[in-house]
Amino acid sequence: MTQSLPSTYQEARWADDMDPNGAETDSDLESLIQDVFHILSEVLGSNLADPDDGVGLGDSLSGTSDALLAKAALVDAQLGNVTRITGSQTTIGQQAEGSWLVTVQVVASGSVVPLNFVIGPNGLTGPQ
Repeated sequence: MTQSLPSTYQEARWADDMDPNGAETDSDLESLIQDVFHILSEVLGSNLADPDDGVGLGDSLSGTSDALLAKAALVDAQLGNVTRITGSQTTIGQQAEGSWLVTVQVVASGSVVPLNFVIGPNGLTGPQ
């Protein structure tokens, strides 16, 4: 089943999601995933185009478990600022091998889009 998402413009890929040929995103779903990934990965204030966005989950392993778990609410608050997202629910839980699973249920155009990311020794990766 194809996700019915609001139409958006193509976005350039950057850093961790850069295509070898510098191609832009291919679909609205890919653009949505990219928006979520950027909010999760960017440190607050590090992106001059979006200085109020960023949770910096990749850097969270050096803090306490409680501080990491508290960032789920911050993720949802920041996703609420994305115009095409009408709701989200984020959970963070530790996996048996020690990495952390970040599950983000994004609601866009009435469709729930489940996304899973992992925070581990290599930083933030995903979606899985």
